[in-house]
Amino acid sequence: MLLLQGLLRDAMVAWRFFLLGLISVLQLPQLLWECWLLVGGRVFVVVSEVGALNPVLRIGDVLASAWGLREEGVSFHYMPSNYVPKPVRGLTGKMFREVRRVKGKRRIRVVKGGVWSTDALFRETRDKVVEYSRIGVLGVDMESTALMTVAAYRKVKLAVVAAVSDELYGEEWRKGFGTGKLRRTEKIVVKAALNTITQYGLG
Repeated sequence: MLLLQGLLRDAMVAWRFFLLGLISVLQLPQLLWECWLLVGGRVFVVVSEVGALNPVLRIGDVLASAWGLREEGVSFHYMPSNYVPKPVRGLTGKMFREVRRVKGKRRIRVVKGGVWSTDALFRETRDKVVEYSRIGVLGVDMESTALMTVAAYRKVKLAVVAAVSDELYGEEWRKGFGTGKLRRTEKIVVKAALNTITQYGLG
């Protein structure tokens, strides 16, 4: 995992992506909040990758997380089991609009929706993909709900925006890791994140 950190006034940008294989991010929330808060971070934009659960998203598209379905282990240490994690609406809205602006006329769909976070990779089963897609969950990753939950607990501002790296809704798993299309989208999202956090910090 490569982590690029930008510190702008009291705002921080976190960018992480997979190089190859399975890379653990289970301790990422603690590193973000428990350590970065010590240096004054109060506004965070996390850029990541997500697997698509619904045909509304294809490889190279963008999901701005609006709420989360928790199946990872971290968040339950911070909030009750019935808590529904959400990012800060204003910051997410700014990031959403900036991604759309930066992408211009490129054929990249940018949508808001739910994200399912699980640390049980081999339990991303077809029945769950179908069930969760029906209730508005558009993507799956390992950490977004933990990040949103810890952010709420610590009373800091957070937005989570992800490039779609693979598609889980078809008959076969369709992978886009390392493709030019995904890399181009990631560059757009990172640029939008840096613009958003700069404007937010200066505002």
